[in-house]
Amino acid sequence: MEGMATRVHETDVCIVGGGPSGMLLGLLLARAGVRVEVVERRESPLEERGADLLGASTLEALEQLLGADGMRALPRTAVSTVDLVVDGIRLHLDGPHPADAEGPVAVPRRDLLGALTRAAGAVPTLSLRSGTVATGLRRAGEAITGVTARDHRGDLEIRARLTIGADGRGSLVRAAAGLVLTPIAGPVDVVWVRVPARQHVFTPAHVGEHRIVVGAVDDGSARLGLLLDTGGAARLRAAGLEAAVAAIRAAVPSASAALGSIGSWSELTAETIDVSRLEEWHRPGLLVIGEAAHPMSPLGGVGTDLAVQDAVVAANRLAGPLLDGLPLARELAAVGRRRTAAAEAVQSLQLTFHAALAGLASRQSLHRPPTRLERAALRTVLPVLRSLVPRLMRRGVRAERILARDAGTARGVMLR
Repeated sequence: MEGMATRVHETDVCIVGGGPSGMLLGLLLARAGVRVEVVERRESPLEERGADLLGASTLEALEQLLGADGMRALPRTAVSTVDLVVDGIRLHLDGPHPADAEGPVAVPRRDLLGALTRAAGAVPTLSLRSGTVATGLRRAGEAITGVTARDHRGDLEIRARLTIGADGRGSLVRAAAGLVLTPIAGPVDVVWVRVPARQHVFTPAHVGEHRIVVGAVDDGSARLGLLLDTGGAARLRAAGLEAAVAAIRAAVPSASAALGSIGSWSELTAETIDVSRLEEWHRPGLLVIGEAAHPMSPLGGVGTDLAVQDAVVAANRLAGPLLDGLPLARELAAVGRRRTAAAEAVQSLQLTFHAALAGLASRQSLHRPPTRLERAALRTVLPVLRSLVPRLMRRGVRAERILARDAGTARGVMLR
């Protein structure tokens, strides 16, 4: 490929990252008539593993994009039980479900992206470039004017009026634009393992034996993540596989049988995460959304839901000005302001919960059976949690709805 000429494409919007938020934003803009190219490094949605926990607002947005038939065809499992396990005692956190409420549901990531990819194929103004790796940003003075990339045919240059980074917590777009995250908490190491689980039960955290293990939904199973200080994953690996499994088993004794079958380090994965966010999400000609703008804790599994809501607001604010050729600076700033408030609220809730879990992990918090004092404390705390958890998991802190753009104007009408 060396010596081949760089191919050049022109579009209105180039989105880097074909995950749920990038694909949904691309679809919303393209259906409004905006020319969109989505750059995605993976060749196929079938390469994705895991599942996403989606609330009612995201499900509403998906139904508007996929239609009733598309939603019926989308595999998903309703989460009917949310609980916390402390010292082996399971505490139910979810209260009564409203009869007409949908969500949260667990959706396999490959099926979600497959549905969005098929929908994209029916929109002539949207081009999905799978197997394409973004390598940098184009500039004209202070403005971002597109993306440089590489695929199996060689180098590619995508010139765009607006570039959007939806490429996750390790965002190339954010780094190339010189946008710097403000640390909020961390970093910490997380060691993950997959175990069988009842699909309708979601356990955000297990606490026991001075350890915290967070839970995440997965495709046909669950993931358990042992939280460690920075460098803890390397120390655990040095201690050996048996020690790593024992550390997880100590906090999650109910998973002992599944953990006992682990025979290789390949069945565990480790990552270092932090909680942070951007103070500004934009530059001239550029916007970042999702975990590129606000890396989240894994606690609660809210990252995808929050990122999709970012995409909805971006589409609502930007489709009209893009079609009408209006300046974008005010709208880009407005997206960041509106969604920073939501990200800040969710991160604050996560950190409050983290602090509470750390307090529980520092000592034996519940006896078997709980003492009279412990039962009194539970009677005070659990009703508060049961009033908050169902709403937060279904609607989030700020539910966003898609606006339909009136023909020939920059105004939108809320779809219901």
